[in-house]
Amino acid sequence: MNTQENIDEILARHFSGEPLEPAEQAMLDAFIAGNGNEYSRLQQMMECLDGEIPQLDINTQSAWKRVEARLSQPRQATVVRRIYPLLAVAASLLLLLGVGMFAYRHILFGQEGQYANSHGESQEVELPDGTRMILAPHATAKYSEEGDGGGRKVRMTGKAFFDVIHDGSPFLVEAGSVRVGVLGTSFTVDARKPGQETVSVQTGRVMVSSKEADLVLTRGEKVTADGGKLKKTAAARRHQQRFVFSGIPIQEAVSKVEHDMDVKVELSPNVNHDNRVTTTISSSEPSEVLRELAMLCNCRLDSLSPICYRIVR
Repeated sequence: MNTQENIDEILARHFSGEPLEPAEQAMLDAFIAGNGNEYSRLQQMMECLDGEIPQLDINTQSAWKRVEARLSQPRQATVVRRIYPLLAVAASLLLLLGVGMFAYRHILFGQEGQYANSHGESQEVELPDGTRMILAPHATAKYSEEGDGGGRKVRMTGKAFFDVIHDGSPFLVEAGSVRVGVLGTSFTVDARKPGQETVSVQTGRVMVSSKEADLVLTRGEKVTADGGKLKKTAAARRHQQRFVFSGIPIQEAVSKVEHDMDVKVELSPNVNHDNRVTTTISSSEPSEVLRELAMLCNCRLDSLSPICYRIVR
């Protein structure tokens, strides 16, 4: 008896609403008990798939052969063993139920995804890049990535909280009339009222943009859109961060500032990356910290945006 094929079929019938025999129900219960995370992710995905999603007419036999070929590649044996329960079951479900291409691509490649919360309480999901997202009731989100470090993007409706993984690439949220750009921080976007979207920052630094303005927010600050304008709620005095560098390479010092202050800094090729710096800096503004580092290596700081800088010689 092929247990994996049996559980694939049982899961497909379970999610399609078909009744199960007692022995099949027992097998399903055992799978859920031993694979709770995989089952939860499958359940969340199936809830997102509704009748509005265009169906894909595919040759399921041919598609499944391609999936099996991927799973059987020897050079990926370690990864396959670790993710096989989710990958194989999800691929089987999607092929059996004939869902749209977007979900099939999401399972096999993990570069995009669509999410919707139809429940009466908030639901937490993990995006393909590892970012944690909590969707409020009736909220939706579409995640995509651009290749070669081009960035990550979420288009959303409703209200959502993000705890963004800092991987060096920009993370952009589009909601109604506002755009929120970050590198790695946590914040909430509320777009339930069109034209009156709000952004609240829990940690780190974000840049909020509308058609008429750009604003940088830090921890505890909030902004509300009003007819294209951004109205900022004043917060307590911005927290100063203290950096102590003692004879470390400029590249290492810059990387520390990037991570701690949620900004991106480019070092031009003509800057000696082994140039060592010794200083103590306390500031709430990344431009002040970076300007002193640039001065110490006889360089110039250029501001590309409120969260992106370049040090040039």
